[in-house]
Amino acid sequence: MGIPICGACRRPIEERVVHALGKAWHVEHFVCAKCERPFFGTRHYEKKGLAYCETHYHQLFGNICFVCNNVVQGDVFSAFNKAWCVSHFCCSICDRKMSQKTKFFEFDLKPVCRVCHEKFPGELKKRLKKYHDDLAKKGQS
Repeated sequence: MGIPICGACRRPIEERVVHALGKAWHVEHFVCAKCERPFFGTRHYEKKGLAYCETHYHQLFGNICFVCNNVVQGDVFSAFNKAWCVSHFCCSICDRKMSQKTKFFEFDLKPVCRVCHEKFPGELKKRLKKYHDDLAKKGQS
């Protein structure tokens, strides 16, 4: 069997060894594929043969709340290619909490409640409607 060889530096490992991803690693060379910080025995997540810290795994493959920047625990509210904790999904203008049943509109890639949307100037509402109608036509063709 012999001395294990590090999967990162290809040198023999004579001290503590980390076995992960089907390889042996020097403790300081077993790092997150995104931030390159060593795990030093903390939890790691594997995806497509790479190791990630919890933050970067969820950032790349999971849901990070757009408001609090934490991993969304439990139910997630998704809109505009973003995710929110259910308790953080609110109108971007008045901060009124919204639920999945609340009618909302998109403005600057953020949710706006019906009350605030109705207060927008008429010309702005027309431009927004035209913009969204044009996007819908492009998506159908």
